[in-house]
Amino acid sequence: MARISGVDIPREKRVDVSLRYIFGIGATTARQVLDEAKIDHAVRVRDLTEAQIAKIRAIIDRAHTVEGDLRRQVALNVKRLQEARPYPRLRPRPAPQTPGPPPPTTARPPPLAHPAAACHHNPPGSQGETTRASSAASPVPVCGMLSSSGASPRVSVSQSG
Repeated sequence: MARISGVDIPREKRVDVSLRYIFGIGATTARQVLDEAKIDHAVRVRDLTEAQIAKIRAIIDRAHTVEGDLRRQVALNVKRLQEARPYPRLRPRPAPQTPGPPPPTTARPPPLAHPAAACHHNPPGSQGETTRASSAASPVPVCGMLSSSGASPRVSVSQSG
């Protein structure tokens, strides 16, 4: 393999195709380099002499920015455009961080506790437990909030008899 600009170009391919393995050299630039060096485009890299390879190497080093220098130049240009903000592939910048806890991750409110647990009439330690009235088939809250008729506002007790 011939080494040009720090890249090993393939020996079995034509010279104009092999030069395209160097970053920054395409089809047009490869033809221009070969025309300036007076080398046939159809010759294979394995058939080049050391003098021809040195001539290609000198032309590329003198007249073209390739490989590491070109990559660095492109990276700096992109960075400069990103900072100036006309770069088209940028998404909106994130807002600066604010102190405090992070926002909630869902839009749903937290689940509510059982209504009897929040009743201020519950005795301490009852935790909103329910008991069964002797004649009622549904639970009655422990808090004992009764309506004026004597029955729980949530439970209607009907005695047949």
